[in-house]
Amino acid sequence: MICHKCKKNLNTKYLGICEICKTAKWSRRFINSNSFEKDDYRSHITNILSNVDFIQNNHQKYFANYSGTFFANGKRSRTAYAILLNKSWQKKGIKYDYYIGGSGKHPAIRYLEHLIPQHESNLQRGNSMKLLDEFVVKEGSNDSIQYELERKLSIKYCKKGFYVYSDQHMCKKCREPKT
Repeated sequence: MICHKCKKNLNTKYLGICEICKTAKWSRRFINSNSFEKDDYRSHITNILSNVDFIQNNHQKYFANYSGTFFANGKRSRTAYAILLNKSWQKKGIKYDYYIGGSGKHPAIRYLEHLIPQHESNLQRGNSMKLLDEFVVKEGSNDSIQYELERKLSIKYCKKGFYVYSDQHMCKKCREPKT
């Protein structure tokens, strides 16, 4: 897989994480290759993740433990991430450019959970996700850290003129239906 920003070869075929550009992209062919039953959602995600090494090794700045908890530079951390959408998902008449979220999990794991949603109501949004365009990190385990990171990342993308969907972003442009 090649990083879509810096064009570096990421030497992987299932998941490309560029620690330089802080982007991530899952191979759609890989994650769609195995169908699953609704009752088997968690084991399906686990099966996909078993093919990718998130556990700390000498080359990783960002990693997860076996539960998915996110670590940066060896310390428990929170993250916010920006997922580029293809504009096929809309809410209240707004076709969004980016979905901004936050997590205490590795951002690539959380991104995978969006791509393969547990609930059918999130399927259209998951299908519109192209790639994880950026993630930001801050040390700590408190939820308020991720909410603040998510808020700041949402404002950054909104100021660039993009339509941003985030629980932490409520500006009129991004939340009120177009008339």
